[in-house]
Amino acid sequence: MGFSQLERINIAAKALQAGVVDANPNSVWYEVFFPFTFILSSEQVWTEMATLRGLPASNLATARSNAAANPTLIQDLSDTAAATQMTLVPGTNFSTYATYETPGDTSSDQMKNWLLPQLIPQASGAPSNGYAVQLYNGDPNAGGILVTTTEGQTGTGANKTVGWTFNYANGLLLISSDFYTVTGLVAAAFDPWIVGFRYIGKTAGDGAGAPDTAEYVTLSADASLPNARTLEAGTGIEIDDGGAGATVEVKLTDTGVTAATYTNATITVDEQGRIIEAESGSSGTARLRATFIKPKGWP
Repeated sequence: MGFSQLERINIAAKALQAGVVDANPNSVWYEVFFPFTFILSSEQVWTEMATLRGLPASNLATARSNAAANPTLIQDLSDTAAATQMTLVPGTNFSTYATYETPGDTSSDQMKNWLLPQLIPQASGAPSNGYAVQLYNGDPNAGGILVTTTEGQTGTGANKTVGWTFNYANGLLLISSDFYTVTGLVAAAFDPWIVGFRYIGKTAGDGAGAPDTAEYVTLSADASLPNARTLEAGTGIEIDDGGAGATVEVKLTDTGVTAATYTNATITVDEQGRIIEAESGSSGTARLRATFIKPKGWP
C-alpha cells in the first residue's frame, strides 16, 4: 500500500512548517536529519528583490503606477485587455491549467514569476494585494465572469478549504475535485483567464552581477555599479558609442585642417599640440604661431 493519509500529512507538515523532511511518521521536526529544499531554475532566482520590496502596493492603482515607473522590473498584465488565457494541462482531468506565451501551445515559453503579494510587504507587514491576480471564466475583455477567491470554498473554521489556488511561481491554476460541483460550472466549458503582474527583472540566469567592490569605467552613470567611474571626453576628444554589442571608439575631434603637404606653411598649434590652422605661403611669409602646454614640474 502507498503512503497513508497520515504519513502524507506528517511529511508535508514537517517540510512546509519546519523546512525538514523524512518519511518517518513517528519523528518530529527537530529529530529529522535533512533539510527540505527546492531545486530552482536560474530564471526563477530573482536578483532585484531589494528594489522590488521598495514598491509596495495596497491597491491596484498603486501597483500599476509602480509597474509603469519600473518597466524593466514589473510587467503589467492587470488590465482586462492584457488578460492571459490559461491552457489545460493534458491528463489532469480539468484540475490544472498553465500560462504560456502562446495559449494552447505547450511548446511555447511558460509564463512564470507572477508577483506574489506576500513577497512585497507593506509598512504594516500586510501583503501588497495590489499585485494579486484575478481569475475570470472567459475573456474578461469580452464578457468573462470574475471567479472570486471564495468560489468553490467549502467548510468553516479549521475545516475551511478553498476551491482553487493560483501558484504564482509557476503560473499554475489548481482546481479542487469538487470545484465544478460546488460552483455549478461545467468542467469542459471552463475557460480560465488571469490578470496580474509578473517579475521581469534580472535573474540568476542573466549571469553574475557586479560585486559592490568592483571598479568599472562606464559611458554613463549606473546606480547598480556604485564604484563605477564615468568616462567623459575632454577638450579635443570625442567618444563614439556604437551601441549594445558594438564597439566604443575614442578619437580626436576633427580640427578642420585638410591633410596635405604645405609649402612655407603658416600653422597654429593648440594647447593639446594639434595643428588647428595651416596654410601655404611664400618663403618670405612662413611663420609658426604655437601655444604649448608647460610641462609638469616646471617653475
